[in-house]
This record gives sequence, C-alpha cells and structure tokens, in this order.
Amino acid sequence: MDRRRFLKMGISASGAMVASAFLPLAALAKGGNQDAEMQGLLATVGYEGHPLCREHDSCVVIDPGIFARNIATLRKDMGPDVKVCVVMKSDAYGHGVENLVAEAVKARPEYIGLVENREIRKVMEWMDKADMRATILRIAPATFYEAAESVVKGWPVEEVVGSLPQAEMLSRLALWVGKKRGRPFSIPVHINIDTGMGRMGFERVEDIKKAVALPGIKVRGIMTHFANAYDPKRGEELTREQMKLFDAKLSKLDFDDDVIIHTANSGAALRFPWTRRSMVRVGGALYGDIPTEMNPGNRYPRVARSFRSSVAWIMHDVPPGTPVGYESVYHTPKGRPVTLATVKVGYNNGVPSWAYQKGTEMLIRGKRFPVVGKTSMNMVVVDVTAQNPKDPVRLGDEVVIFGSQGDQTITLYDLEATTDVPDCEILLNIGNDNPRVVMTGK
Repeated sequence: MDRRRFLKMGISASGAMVASAFLPLAALAKGGNQDAEMQGLLATVGYEGHPLCREHDSCVVIDPGIFARNIATLRKDMGPDVKVCVVMKSDAYGHGVENLVAEAVKARPEYIGLVENREIRKVMEWMDKADMRATILRIAPATFYEAAESVVKGWPVEEVVGSLPQAEMLSRLALWVGKKRGRPFSIPVHINIDTGMGRMGFERVEDIKKAVALPGIKVRGIMTHFANAYDPKRGEELTREQMKLFDAKLSKLDFDDDVIIHTANSGAALRFPWTRRSMVRVGGALYGDIPTEMNPGNRYPRVARSFRSSVAWIMHDVPPGTPVGYESVYHTPKGRPVTLATVKVGYNNGVPSWAYQKGTEMLIRGKRFPVVGKTSMNMVVVDVTAQNPKDPVRLGDEVVIFGSQGDQTITLYDLEATTDVPDCEILLNIGNDNPRVVMTGK
C-alpha cells in the first residue's frame, strides 16, 4: 500500500474515533438532544457527588474546615495563657497556603509561621483583600533579598536570627532603610538558641549579647527547637536536656518581660506541657500529621482527606509470568492469568517507585487491590484479578491512593508502612506535585 494513502487512512480513522468519542459534547454544544447522556457522563466523575478530579489525572482533596477546627482544638488544649504560632511553611505542609490562609488568619493566632517569600506573598495578598492582619514569623534564616523585600513592602514579618553575621546583615538593612526614610527603623527578631538541633542557632551567649546590641535590631522573642520530641522512648529525656541547656543560656541574658519565649513544636506541645512557655509553634498537628499515639480519638484529623486518580487502561487475561513495569522486576504469578489496571498516577505525583514491594494497595470500587511492578513516572499498575465479577473494574473508575471509598480506608500510615517513606514526606510530595481540590463538609 502507498505510504501516503496509508497515513491518510490512519488520520481519517483517528478523526472518526475522536468525533465518535466526543459526539455528546458536540451535540450538547449545538443544542442537540444529548443533554441527558452528557449529564450522566458528568455525574459518574467525582467524590461523593462532587466532580472533584474531573480536570486532572490525579488530585488531593483538602478540607479547610478541618484545619480551622484543629486550630480551635489546639487553643483549647494549650489553654488561655499560651500564645499560638500556626506554622504554614512548605506551602502549608503541601496543602497550599492559599487554601488555608483564611482559616488561619480568622483564628487570630499570635503568629503565622512561614519560611519563603512566595508563601508570604500569598498570605499578604489574602490579608490585603480581606483587610485583616496577622503577624508573620519567618521560622528560618532569611536571605538578604528576602528580608529586604519584606521590609520595603512593609510586611508584618519578624525574622529568626541564629548567628551574629545574620544579625549584622539585618542591622545593615535596618540602618539603610532608616537613612532612606529619614527616621530610625528597627527589624523585629526572634533569637534562636541551638540546644541540640544543630542546623541554625546561637551557641555562644556572648554572640547573642553582641547581636541584640546592634542598631536596628528589636528583640521580640527567644526560642529553640527540639530534635527528639516525637521519640516514643527517649523523647522526654532528651527534650528535658535541651530545655535545661536553653534555660541555662537564657538565665545569662537580660530581656524585657514582654519578650516571647517559645520552644515547643507539635510533638513537645502535645506531650510535654512544661515546654509550652509563652508560645507554641505548631504545624504538623494542625494538619493531622502526628503519630497515632499522640492523637487519641483522632483529635486532630487530617486536613488532606484523600488522594485520587482514575483507571486509564485495563488488560484482561494477562498470561502467567508476564513482566510488568520498568526493569521487569515483577512478573505476573504462575498458574493463572490475571487482570491488570493501569492508574494515571506515578512517581511524578509522589507515589514511590518501589511501592509494590511491601504490599501497597489502592481502592477501586470499594475494594483493595495490590500495586504490581515498579511505579512509572505517570502510571502505576494494579492487579484487579480479585474484582467482583458482578461489579468489575471499568475504564475511568476512581482510584483512591489514600482516603476512603465505600467502607474501606487506606491511610497515610498504611503508605508509610508499605513504602518505607515517612508519612509527612509522602504528603509533602503528593501535595506539592498534584492539583489540590478544596471541599468542606461530610
């Protein structure tokens, strides 16, 4: 057959297939009588009647209402005398700052904890539109350009200072701004003392004294960070050692009574009341990202309710011993054919490459099915041979990687156990690599 004729036939056939597949859409656009069929099509996509992931291969479902309730719960648990810093770093732990900033600001915390200016811009944009304000604590050392943007734009940001050179840099910035404005200007800071975390913080009391004496530096708080507050065995012992070292250094410093003392992260705030001091800096607990033993009765539910995708391809009667996935590290079982379903999600979306090795499962039609073969960049294969023959898996079916479907639930802790990746890391990868869909309600 002539090559050009072959190509022409192929293009013609492809066009017919596309036209056929989208006939309801075309008819609907022209005002035809396909409305009922189209509505039926749309009704099959979504979560509990909500067409959440319709436009995406996969999506994470976020519930801001849970975040708001968790902040209220934390307030109650900490008591009226303890200030709260709502930590929203790393784009709100992968949930999207823009999705949760309203709940955070409306809860009126003493501080919102952020790191990067791109996060702060999102918060400032919302606060400007809502005509509301919350003070921002940058809980990592700022670069000169980050601090400069914050100052020049008048953001309500207080900086963490953990070294004399960083304090000197902020002092120079404050003096420059004061000179330009023709009046004294100070940058509010929180002094971070290293007591065992080893990543940022003053070690020498002499350096702290030099830092706070610099012009343009105004001390608002003093802090440390605990390295082992989550450790179920030695957490209390090691945290007490850090607290003792912090207090010893603090006793050699002379700060005003209104300077805020804060040491406790989520683990310490919930486990060790003696670490709470003037304020707690809580992130993980507010997103439900804490060990189950620290969260009795699911007091702090997860804000990320589910991670969902869909079935893109089904292959029936796959022969025994057939390789599946890259490197052919997995072969279908001997002795029987199987049915495989390809899901449109992969390591690009945060599903670990070796998820299949320890029995990772996914939910389809309310039933658990095992992942088989090495995860691809955009796809992963699931063995659905054990499907209900009266209710078989179909093309386009919703797939739940974590979350609930029917009476079954797969948790992030389940994924942690079968992938050897910490649940907080899984959530960050998934949250930052997929579209986030916001919903509130049941």
